[in-house]
Amino acid sequence: MDAVDTEVSDAQPQEAGEGAAETPEARAERLQAQVLQMAADFENFKRAAVRRETEARERAARRVIDDLLPVFDNFDRAIQAAGSARDVETMRVGLEFVGQQMQSTLGEIGVQAVESKGKMFDPAQHEAIEEVPGSGQPAGTVLEELSRGYTLNGNVLRAARVKVAG
Repeated sequence: MDAVDTEVSDAQPQEAGEGAAETPEARAERLQAQVLQMAADFENFKRAAVRRETEARERAARRVIDDLLPVFDNFDRAIQAAGSARDVETMRVGLEFVGQQMQSTLGEIGVQAVESKGKMFDPAQHEAIEEVPGSGQPAGTVLEELSRGYTLNGNVLRAARVKVAG
């Protein structure tokens, strides 16, 4: 505590006309004012940090949304085309294109699908929904993917929901 008091005391030169010795009351008032100033500075710092974090999140969200808007535009086009499509194959090709565009866009920001079917069950990447006995596959092999799992830069966003050989 003495080191702090000395530093604080040394940081504030005495005003002209003050005596060589500062009274305890004057020193207490000066230190109280410094504490209040530091507290106010810290509160301002915290508010600025929260504001910067919020702005960074908004910028990141804006970049992702800007990348996804063309995919949504193509979904709208596919829905409009469905009304006048004469064959299912044309619709399938269009929807595959939109799906590939979505995967590509998500891949650019670090989102990857977790490949599951035929792999060994991994509790870090899979959520077992059902265990299927007598499937002819080794126990723990993923037989079917009910919901695809995704990672973001290698970290699981959503585990794949799977059926596993028992």
